[in-house]
Amino acid sequence: MGKEVERKFLVAGNAWRHLVEADIRIRQFYVAAQPGRTVRVRISDGASAELTLKFGDRARERDEFEYPIPLAEAEEMMAFAIGRVIEKTRHHVR
Repeated sequence: MGKEVERKFLVAGNAWRHLVEADIRIRQFYVAAQPGRTVRVRISDGASAELTLKFGDRARERDEFEYPIPLAEAEEMMAFAIGRVIEKTRHHVR
């Protein structure tokens, strides 16, 4: 079990872009959500997928369990998404 510590940063301008070492395209969605617990599926670069269980009601820190799952199964689970599928890019900056 890991602890998720939520950190968010708002970056001004584009000066950071030349420092990007890698970009990861992410599609994620929730298949279950209620107060204090969520089940999320995340697909990274269309190549791998993971199932994440999160427990706790603190805003910045929760217990988190992550498991790799077959990509084909993750794509099938998208039909059961609660709300919309989120698409984003994670930039790794040196």
